[in-house]
Amino acid sequence: QKRNLDQIVMDEGKFDSNEHQQQRQKKPVTDAGDLARDVLSKGSLRDILGVTQDADPLEDEDDVAAMRGAQREAEDELKEFDESIEYQKEAEGEANDDDEESPSKQKDNSDAKEEETDAEKKAEEEMVKEFTAWQTKVGMDANAIEAGLAATERYGLNFRETIDPFYSIFEVMEQRRKLEALEEKEEEVDIDEVERIKAIEEKNAIDDGDLLGTKPPPQDLPRQRRVYLREKARLRALKKIRKLTGRNWVTKTDAKTKSSFWYNTDTGEAIWDKPKVLLELDAMELAYREKWNAMPVKLLVRIMEYLISFPDRTSCSVVCKQWSTAATDASFVRHVLPVEMSSFMQGNRQMEHNHYSTIHEALSIAQPGDTIELGDGHYWVNEPGLDIRFPLKIVGDENDPSHVVIELSGTVVWRARGGFMEGVTFRRPRISSGRTMEQEMLRMESGARIDMVHCVLSNEGSNGRVASLTAAKGHWFDTHIKGSANGCGIQLENEAKLELEESQVINHGSGIWCRGGSHLKLIGCFFGSNNEEGISLQGNSRCEIFKSRFAGKGPPLRKETGSVFSPCQGNTAIIGASQTKNLKPILGVRFIHEERTD
Repeated sequence: QKRNLDQIVMDEGKFDSNEHQQQRQKKPVTDAGDLARDVLSKGSLRDILGVTQDADPLEDEDDVAAMRGAQREAEDELKEFDESIEYQKEAEGEANDDDEESPSKQKDNSDAKEEETDAEKKAEEEMVKEFTAWQTKVGMDANAIEAGLAATERYGLNFRETIDPFYSIFEVMEQRRKLEALEEKEEEVDIDEVERIKAIEEKNAIDDGDLLGTKPPPQDLPRQRRVYLREKARLRALKKIRKLTGRNWVTKTDAKTKSSFWYNTDTGEAIWDKPKVLLELDAMELAYREKWNAMPVKLLVRIMEYLISFPDRTSCSVVCKQWSTAATDASFVRHVLPVEMSSFMQGNRQMEHNHYSTIHEALSIAQPGDTIELGDGHYWVNEPGLDIRFPLKIVGDENDPSHVVIELSGTVVWRARGGFMEGVTFRRPRISSGRTMEQEMLRMESGARIDMVHCVLSNEGSNGRVASLTAAKGHWFDTHIKGSANGCGIQLENEAKLELEESQVINHGSGIWCRGGSHLKLIGCFFGSNNEEGISLQGNSRCEIFKSRFAGKGPPLRKETGSVFSPCQGNTAIIGASQTKNLKPILGVRFIHEERTD
């Protein structure tokens, strides 16, 4: 099995063993001498020792004895791995047990064996001495030894040295012991040295005034308390200085993104954008360099708080871009909370700056040019209504006016010479809609003006006019005028001027009356569900109509002598069969019968 294993190793290692296999087949191994001459061990051992069989007559007796002793040792080593020889020895031993030898013969054999053993020991000792002397003189030649090894021996040596080296349990335990000793040495703490360092630190703390863990005598406590309070005040002042000057902000680099960010050394806050205090300081530095045109917005807002919105603050807004930004700051807007937030306003809870609970309260404090912002919800205005005498800007929801509803019981009287309204719905409250009321919803006095965008004026539930303008002006865009079937939508008197654009006038007795030289301009408007005429001109009034539509029971247009519809272009009137009797053609209006419409 050993020989077969060696043959497999040589084949896997790509060694040429064909010649050796042929020799083994021609001359089989019969005894231990032949086994010693095997190429797997013979060449290696004799090459290392440097001896041959033909050296007997050339060497002296000592050398020959040494060589033979070495040969015997090699044969003995090979016999240890030869199972067939061991089996022969056991068989011979059993045969000897069966044959009893004579005492004289056994004695002769023992004497011969002892002499042979003594000679071998003597030869072995002499060979060891000679080899030791030679090795001491020449030294070990590793290359020569390696060159003398067989292929399998070189493979085994390389395997043990590089692939799977042998570690004894003693070496492993010794390495572990050294590591444990090193760890114990590192963990050792010098108590005396620690106490000495603590004493030095405590002395330094006392000298510096940082009394952190001392036990002073009672007579020193007042002085030390004053020192502590003084030091605390100093540290607090330094912290405030760092906060005001921005010295507590430093830039650092993020380890992951490699981007710079700002870090507050006092609070530990980290932000990407530049801190507000540093921006303000930069703005102040720019103001010192550029003077009035570059004043910080925060400072300008503080100054403009003492100005009236109109005309002072409005005049400041035309100075430059910086001043315009400050004049229109959101802090100047007055906010009115709807009734849905009544629970928020219960009790004595103090309202925030420029926040009010009712529209009346906001108007009582407002100044000319102020902006009143109405949040989403309902607002109740009782009789007599609202009286506005100075320019105001009322803003609701610019996208959907139905979100901001003012339940108006009286009338809005507008006397101001300017104003703006956006995203607000005025209507009558439901509790009073059952009564017949004879009052308009909006009345504009002489010289007044208001512009409206995305608003709704609904006077349903009342017989009065929705809006009346007496020598007043206005430009209304996307405004819906709704009323009862008996009232009038809008009435213009005494040279009033009104421009309606993309608006609706529906559900009235008459749409719009123009009297006393008034001027009306319509662009893309719609008149519908009116029982009488859509537009009526009286007393030398004038009306311009562009791309508007009329649909109702009465005639779309009616005028008296002296009044004129001019220019009138691109308009359409949808009429029923009952309206065609006394209908006169109007320049710029195309009549379409109701049956022909989709």
